Amino acid sequence: MIQPRLLGVAALAVTVSLSAPQVLAQQAGDPGLGVRLNGIEEQLRYLTGEVERLTHQVRELERAAGAPAAQGAVQPRAPQPAAQAPAPSSVATATGGQPALGAPPQNLGQLRLDDQGKPLDITGLSQALPAGTPGSGTLVPMAAAPTGPSPRDVYDEAYGYILRGDYAQAESGFRTFLAQYPGDELVPNAKFWIGESFFQRGDYQNAARTFLDTSQAHPDAAKAPESMLKLGLSLAALQQRDPACSTLNELMRRYPRAEPSVLDQAQVERRTLGC
Repeated sequence: MIQPRLLGVAALAVTVSLSAPQVLAQQAGDPGLGVRLNGIEEQLRYLTGEVERLTHQVRELERAAGAPAAQGAVQPRAPQPAAQAPAPSSVATATGGQPALGAPPQNLGQLRLDDQGKPLDITGLSQALPAGTPGSGTLVPMAAAPTGPSPRDVYDEAYGYILRGDYAQAESGFRTFLAQYPGDELVPNAKFWIGESFFQRGDYQNAARTFLDTSQAHPDAAKAPESMLKLGLSLAALQQRDPACSTLNELMRRYPRAEPSVLDQAQVERRTLGC
């Protein structure tokens, strides 16, 4: 199954990332240390990419199957009055229950949201019709549900191009995502991948601009430490040693608890630049 395999890959990635400092401590002074650390970093990067790729596959399979990931789970049901039709549930059931009329498509197993991204409130639906009207406990007709792709769908499509190495198409896809959903929680990630698409194509100037914007506009995002690392690498590639050193030093100061792989690569690059 894909999910156990995904957990196994994630556990292996954590094991590799935790072993990097031990290698550094045991082999201090070894002239081949930089090569070994680069090898560890490449292996960790591969494993991290594998985790994201498998996560993407799981999400695609769930959407294709049209059923929640956890099979057999039983959702609690509130007792219903004998004289009324059962009130619709606000949570999708594990047996394929249909979403409430008018709710946009959501990830399986999550609370349904309204068209503004807020949890769907069904507590006042019984007052939608005059008191005593037959069927007043049921949903009243609402506007048709949106038929377009969700923000996650647009993001996943763009990320699929990253996995395939089509960085120009990935940049276009993530720019479309930013234009359509400028307030989505995935905006920092989308900006990071645009910068990565430039970096992988050797356009270090645009990569540096994008990573700088991402790290400044979203300093608390999960991708902020890696954005600063890639900013330093881009500046180093542009022969801007002093700004690159300043960026890497600031990364170490601002994010001392960042992912070990990010901190280890920053340390290696600082030694390479003679910071």
